[in-house]
Amino acid sequence: LQEEEEENTTTNDDNTNDRSSSTTSNSNNNETLLLRRKTNTDNTLSSSSSPKKTESSYIVPPLYAEEYRRIFDETNHTERCSRYGYGYNASIVPRRLFFGAMIADDSLEVFDLHATEAYGLYSVVALSESNTTFMNTPRTMRFTTSTTNSSDNYNYITSGIFGTTTKVVVDYWTTSGDNQKYMEREHLQRTTILNIWKRMNMGWQDVGIMGDIDEVFSRDFLLAAKYCDVPAFRPGQNCRT
Repeated sequence: LQEEEEENTTTNDDNTNDRSSSTTSNSNNNETLLLRRKTNTDNTLSSSSSPKKTESSYIVPPLYAEEYRRIFDETNHTERCSRYGYGYNASIVPRRLFFGAMIADDSLEVFDLHATEAYGLYSVVALSESNTTFMNTPRTMRFTTSTTNSSDNYNYITSGIFGTTTKVVVDYWTTSGDNQKYMEREHLQRTTILNIWKRMNMGWQDVGIMGDIDEVFSRDFLLAAKYCDVPAFRPGQNCRT
């Protein structure tokens, strides 16, 4: 997207005004996500301790909508799959993608960036928050419905930013009095994500992606994971084959 915007701003080098106008237009498009987030947050403010979950109100900015169309429509599946060393078999039913991450002090802008790249591609987004850090020290949770601030955050990340058909589920791993630290705690918290996937009826043909919210595959590669003949995704295998 950045390269495309730079190309737009460097055309007609002899016309300074046109170049300046193009830069302003693209800058406004890039800021649409943050402006939209602030607008949605303002609309969901409530004095009630039990906030109403907003319906999908996120609108994809035109610049990104056009890029989504280009990535999907202007590249056929055979070409896309070969780009990653895979084949394409038209008989393969498009796979569902399940994403999972542990969340804590991530800014809403990070959610915006991830959701923009993967918009409409995940079937399920499973998020897990804990009331302790990896050092086993208490922390205040930021994505619950218990307080006004945390409920605003919760309402926003479940408002449709990942796509109108993407189910976003937030669950919690709470504990006290244990002595586990570091990777042991991380491993236990990740089981919350696996349990969400199970509740959402994840099957053998679906693809699970475990990461952090600030980590995302390119949109093109996510489409490859859905449509390409990936040997590791073929049926009749287990973790030992």
